Amino acid sequence: MSRMPIDRSSSPVTIDLAGLPNEGRVFGYDLIQPQKKSLSNGIPVYFVQAGKHDLVRIELLFKAGNYYQAKNLTAFFTNRMLREGTTRYSARQLAETIEFYGAYLSLNADRDRASVSMLMLEKQLPHLLPLLGEIVRQPVFPAHELELFKSRQQQEFQVNLQKVSYLASRQIASMVFGENHPYGRTSQAEDFKNVDRETLQAFYEQYYTASSCVILVTGKAVKGLYEKIDRVFGDHSFQNSADTNGTEIPFEPVRNKKQFVAKKDAVQSAIRVAKMTVKPGHPDHIGLKVLNTVFGGYFGSRLMKNIREDKGYTYGISSMLMSLERTGFWVVASDVGADKSQATIDQVYLEMNNLRSKKISTSELNLVKNYMLGSFLRSVDGPFELADKFRDLLLMDLGEDYYASYIDEIKAASPASIQALAVQYLEPDSFCELIVGKKPKTK
Repeated sequence: MSRMPIDRSSSPVTIDLAGLPNEGRVFGYDLIQPQKKSLSNGIPVYFVQAGKHDLVRIELLFKAGNYYQAKNLTAFFTNRMLREGTTRYSARQLAETIEFYGAYLSLNADRDRASVSMLMLEKQLPHLLPLLGEIVRQPVFPAHELELFKSRQQQEFQVNLQKVSYLASRQIASMVFGENHPYGRTSQAEDFKNVDRETLQAFYEQYYTASSCVILVTGKAVKGLYEKIDRVFGDHSFQNSADTNGTEIPFEPVRNKKQFVAKKDAVQSAIRVAKMTVKPGHPDHIGLKVLNTVFGGYFGSRLMKNIREDKGYTYGISSMLMSLERTGFWVVASDVGADKSQATIDQVYLEMNNLRSKKISTSELNLVKNYMLGSFLRSVDGPFELADKFRDLLLMDLGEDYYASYIDEIKAASPASIQALAVQYLEPDSFCELIVGKKPKTK
């Protein structure tokens, strides 16, 4: 898969969203392409210059997600503790300063990446950019704040363990990816005991470095902003040549593809039907997004019409294609009454087989296409939304023409191509099946 070229044009790239045959509608939208520069120490910085308001968002992305941790919870705690104190500011001082200047700090760590993002008014950049630099580059992981935060997270963890949806989401990932793979490994109560300052500091020093970092800047053009960012994040003391790619770990899906987890006091049962699939960039991925929308990806989907409207088994059921850096994840999820859990799964398989055995009508497919094109337009309606779209391209190593291809492939999808994908990917025996909740009463 080719990487994005280094030199970028600031001129918009127009994507033609010509209307579909049964609608006669015409869509048009300009996707502004980011400008790329590199800081003095090599960190790539992408500028999405858009918007009418005097707002700037600076987001730093690191290869520091769960995939890279040796101990459960390390990536999450390292990321969240960045706001709990630096060499010059206590946690309280950081919070008060951010609030005083009307800024918003966001921290997140997922399976692959960790991010530190600050949204601020342009006029507050002289105050807040150095503060963001301190948060990212000079955290101290204070022991007292760590114990307080750990205590709160332990309580939240115990509460979540009572929720069937939470348990189902954890278990299905282990079933699909393998319990020893970082994507499938789940944290346990005893893992909190292993969260200590030394472990977090070591993880931070290895992965929160220039060689692991990409910076994404969004907002109106600000004079001298590159130089300001370079002064804060561009010096060579932030550089680190350590390997941050991580060892490739094999997936080990479970052999027992049908599992039940008892939760006797549950009001409802959570069901999951899932499998590993392809990631963005694969030739089938965009077509699968169309197929998924038909199957269970919007309110008018096959699953919703059958299981919610016709059968009345649930208030909602959906299927999702989730994209990870190393693979894809296709999951059907719903909460249903215990006595309807297996019947719901049976209907999920029925709809899979319907899509495999009979072509979708042109009218239904065109309805889905219009829905997807409209959703796309809404998802790029604003500078920060545009930046989020670009971030996805960056993290998945996709070319800058991906969204043009996305539109073209949605429009080109046919009943025959959707059926071919269903035959290949919607084989019921290829999915893992999970029920978490009360054991259904036997007659």
